[in-house]
Amino acid sequence: MQPQSGQPRLRRWLTTHGYEIRLECLAKEAHRWYPVLLVRGGNSAPLSAPEALTGPERAWREEPLRLPYLRFLRRQCSRQLEAVLRSEKEADPPRRAELAECAAALDRWIQAREEGAST
Repeated sequence: MQPQSGQPRLRRWLTTHGYEIRLECLAKEAHRWYPVLLVRGGNSAPLSAPEALTGPERAWREEPLRLPYLRFLRRQCSRQLEAVLRSEKEADPPRRAELAECAAALDRWIQAREEGAST
C-alpha cells in the first residue's frame, strides 16, 4: 500500500481491523513524502499516537530517508502544536496532549538516529 494522505488514520484502521504493518519504507518526490506499507492479515497491538503518525517503529526499514522524514514530521507537529496552544476550543486539550506525545517521541527517535549516525 502507498497511501497518499491520511496515513495515521489508515494505520489505525489497519491495526484495529485485523491487519499488521510488517514493513514501512519511504519514497520522496519533490517535497512530498510517501510511506509504502507492507501489510498482512494478523493481530496487531493498538498504535500509540506517535506510531499512528510514523508507523510502528518495529516495522521501519532503516534507510537514508528515515531521519529526514522524522525531522519533517517533527516540524509539522511543532506547527500544529503551536496552533492548538493558541486555540481556546474545548476539543483542543486532548489534541494538545497527543501532539506533545508525538513531539516527544519524534525527538527521541531523531536523537537516537543522529547519535547512531555519528558513531
